[in-house]
Amino acid sequence: MEIMKNITKNYRPFFHFSTPKGWCNDPNGFSFYKGKVHLFYQYNPFDTKWGPMHWGHATSKNMLKWKNKKIALFPDKTYDN
Repeated sequence: MEIMKNITKNYRPFFHFSTPKGWCNDPNGFSFYKGKVHLFYQYNPFDTKWGPMHWGHATSKNMLKWKNKKIALFPDKTYDN
């Protein structure tokens, strides 16, 4: 698989969450913990369409500016197929 480049700042929304690259779907799992909102979402970091499904993770203090965290769950087991 070809490695995708991150989306540059010029093409990112100012006030909404976006992934560093790839495809995002089903942003849910909002939770509040230790002063931050945590967001979990379906994520394919390898393409701009549905594919090997990961679960991404991001945090925010104000729900306007988001910080992308390390991928929370990987499809790395045979039963993930």
